[in-house]
Amino acid sequence: MSAEPGSGGLTTYWQLSAAQWRQQVKLLSLETRRAAVSLLAIWLLTLIATVLIAFGWGLTMLLLQLVWLSLGGAQWQGLALLLVLHLALLLLVLRLIRFYGQFLLFPATRQSLQPDCDAVAENSGVPTPSAKEPTCPADAH
Repeated sequence: MSAEPGSGGLTTYWQLSAAQWRQQVKLLSLETRRAAVSLLAIWLLTLIATVLIAFGWGLTMLLLQLVWLSLGGAQWQGLALLLVLHLALLLLVLRLIRFYGQFLLFPATRQSLQPDCDAVAENSGVPTPSAKEPTCPADAH
């Protein structure tokens, strides 16, 4: 059996295609692990936020009780400061949840699935647009 002319290019194409898919699967695997860690972090931070909300509510009730019992005493001012501290911690935890939530969008996988617009333009033989026009739909954003 002799090889047909041009079959070397097809073999090379299939090898490159297989290598590209292996890279995509590897990237997806890595991002899936990162997403799993992010989900765990979000779950733990949500648990912390829940505890902080519960303590904030308890402190608010205690503050109202102390305001009722002592008119203008220094105790309620101290509890008010603790309440502000708890709210600041709650905002920090919510910011961390938002940060880890970004990794659930698989940003590197999504970007790798976008066509390489410069390579497509070079291989198509179509003249590239001027510098004022975006060369890729991703560049238009």
